[in-house]
Amino acid sequence: MTKEKAEHKIAVIDYGCGNVGSVKNMFSKIDIWSEISASPEHLHTYDAIVLPGVGSFDNGVRRLKNTGFWEVIVELVEQKKTPILGICLGMQLFFEASEEGEEKGFGWIPGTLKKFDKQVDRVPHMGWNHLHGINNNALIEPERNEFYFVHSYHAPRDLAPEYCLASCDYTGAFPAAVIHENRVGFQFHPEKSLTNGMELLKNWYTQFVVK
Repeated sequence: MTKEKAEHKIAVIDYGCGNVGSVKNMFSKIDIWSEISASPEHLHTYDAIVLPGVGSFDNGVRRLKNTGFWEVIVELVEQKKTPILGICLGMQLFFEASEEGEEKGFGWIPGTLKKFDKQVDRVPHMGWNHLHGINNNALIEPERNEFYFVHSYHAPRDLAPEYCLASCDYTGAFPAAVIHENRVGFQFHPEKSLTNGMELLKNWYTQFVVK
């Protein structure tokens, strides 16, 4: 699908934290138009934003600020209600803070990210795992609830239910998908989750972008 023919346009933000190409490729496989954006100037021309990412919390915050994306994202998401999807580190940046560093996140989801207890199980949490407690079956289909994870820090286990889309078990239950209004975040990687990831991204697009 070309940009000219696309009914809705999605920006995949490239701020130097992760392989944005794999996210764009997954959207292409399901015939959803997206474009990698390394500059914030034209971000307002898109209908939705995808914020992927791997690496440390502080590095993610600083790169978004140094590239000029931070203020633009805040304006679009909070004031213009542009839909945003956060993946892995991108989702973690939705929170107030992380034990991993000193920077403050966007603060859209309450709480501080915690590190898995390496005395209990291996860190990072890596590989395929199932979700449970799904509260939006139109977004996360119960029969397609297995996704690929790679992370060492997790959302607070006592997160208020209204912010938690689904949970995962690894040294105890933790929120694996979060939501607040137009903001959806996945701790796992839909772009690495084969057919389940494709269907999930289709559902997000239909439910939050097309509406």
